[in-house]
Amino acid sequence: MSNSPPPEDAAEGTDAAITIINDWPEDITVVVDNNQNLVSAFPFTTSTIQSATCTIGYAQAAPSPTAQPSFDVSFQSGNKMTVNLGVAPFATSAAPPSFPDQKAGAVLAPVKMGGSPIDYNFLFFDGPGVLPIAINAFIQSHLPAIVSHIATSATAIPVAGGSSFHITDLKIDPASLTCPYAGMLPENQYSQTAVINSIFLVKEATLIGTQTIASQTGTFDLTIKDLTMYIQFKVDSSFSEIPRATALQCSLGDFSLSGTLRTVLESVIGEEGVAFIFASPYNLAAFVNTVQNETVMETLNAALKANAAKLPGWITEALGVSDEEQQTAS
Repeated sequence: MSNSPPPEDAAEGTDAAITIINDWPEDITVVVDNNQNLVSAFPFTTSTIQSATCTIGYAQAAPSPTAQPSFDVSFQSGNKMTVNLGVAPFATSAAPPSFPDQKAGAVLAPVKMGGSPIDYNFLFFDGPGVLPIAINAFIQSHLPAIVSHIATSATAIPVAGGSSFHITDLKIDPASLTCPYAGMLPENQYSQTAVINSIFLVKEATLIGTQTIASQTGTFDLTIKDLTMYIQFKVDSSFSEIPRATALQCSLGDFSLSGTLRTVLESVIGEEGVAFIFASPYNLAAFVNTVQNETVMETLNAALKANAAKLPGWITEALGVSDEEQQTAS
């Protein structure tokens, strides 16, 4: 399966909207240069980005290129990333995809779906590299207990429109889930709300469960590989409320799906639509990033709230769930 956009994009020139986000508490300088085989590139070679803001740009590969289109991004920390943009025989990728000091990160999210004219949404992050240490320690310490809790509790995930999923098993090795980047700053100088920009990598995971969609109940067994996910959370700086997901974008290396979920979806949106969505990892990720993006975030937030009281105490403490919210959720 491919994480590339449709082949016709090679003739048109694969393109990407670019956003570079500053999670440092001070202004930074980011350099985008060494453009190769591009017909349109980021407008600023050197860009100064104020704290807690971003700068935007655009890149487009040459139509039917004879060599790999690419450009380089040099971050405030001194880290440098080469970004490839294209379809087979060329690639869309970042090298390296992350850095040992965890001070920079990237998500190359497919978005050509639902009328979007652009192939990718490239998100780059630059920050101090402090928060990932705590997040990764939490993952390694507590993921086995989370997996056990899901397996014994049939965790419910409500979905907009009255649908729902029940996760009965989660198969994932703690080493398969990492946070290569995360940064947190106040939303603005007057705000009591903190913004957390985080990237998570999932090497491989399998979700097993049941779903109810349009009053039809069925089963699913979904395995995902090489998932890169950006999630932005907003949280009260006192951590007295459950964090809310306010942005989500992802890319996917591969997946497999069995069970009756496809059949149920076909009865709702038609065989052609389902076949298109599951035709490739690119299409599935683009579907999540565009058509269903708001629903996915609503589902994530609803799942956090609905299951707050059922989570083990150390999870609710980490999420900042107050006693009142736990009682409300129950």
